[in-house]
Amino acid sequence: MIRKIVVLFVAVVFFMGSSLAFANCGMCDSGGKKAHKHDMKGKNVEEKLEKLTKKLGLTEDQQAKIKEILAKEKADAKTVWEEVMAKKKAIKIAARDRIKALLTAEQKEKFDAMREKNSKDDKEGE
Repeated sequence: MIRKIVVLFVAVVFFMGSSLAFANCGMCDSGGKKAHKHDMKGKNVEEKLEKLTKKLGLTEDQQAKIKEILAKEKADAKTVWEEVMAKKKAIKIAARDRIKALLTAEQKEKFDAMREKNSKDDKEGE
């Protein structure tokens, strides 16, 4: 269990570090803005590849290899994201259970009603 947590932590740190490595990669159209955001964030593999090809003049061989790298990055990032979200959900449930353990029966009813209302509000906002 500890090993899984350490591996997950390292993966998240690596993912965040790789994002920072691209922060000043020279491919961005930041226009000298102080609050810099990488302009490839949220784009799909094809869009990223097209931008890199245009900016760097990639050969077809480079494009094919980079496409594989970008696809793997996307899949790996998705896996890490899903693991993090599952862990976050488990933490939230554990905290909720610890809170409920401190409440009276009447307070537990109110607490559950609050959670149910918030859940409905969240779904309606989607």
